[in-house]
Amino acid sequence: EINFMESNLEINSDLKDLKKVRRFMRCFCMAIPGGALNEDRIGMIEVAANELAANIIKHAYLNQPGEPIKISAYAYPDKVCFEFFDRGIGFDPKAAPPPVFDGRKESGFGMHIIKRVFDDVMFFRDESGNNRAVLTVRI
Repeated sequence: EINFMESNLEINSDLKDLKKVRRFMRCFCMAIPGGALNEDRIGMIEVAANELAANIIKHAYLNQPGEPIKISAYAYPDKVCFEFFDRGIGFDPKAAPPPVFDGRKESGFGMHIIKRVFDDVMFFRDESGNNRAVLTVRI
């Protein structure tokens, strides 16, 4: 059992950097002792993190390259938390339209995926002016 683990990643707002996000999430989750997260959950965490980072690039930074996105990962005995930091346009989850599942749209599923994968999801602007997304998975 673990007491505490931490790791950090900083990427640029470039869709090419999404593979770094997926690799970071997978490597962190697999490094947690005792196999706390199985392969299916790790895969879902990868997909959800990819969606969130892509949304930050597209919506917070309006596809402007070179802007920072920082990800911090924390593992505790009972949960794993991921924090995403950006300095782009703020996000209000209540303003996100619900997904349409009738096959007419190819996008708009990011928040749905994120809320299905993580047990707790919070979005807010901190005192430093960073947008923060805090995603928690209970073990």
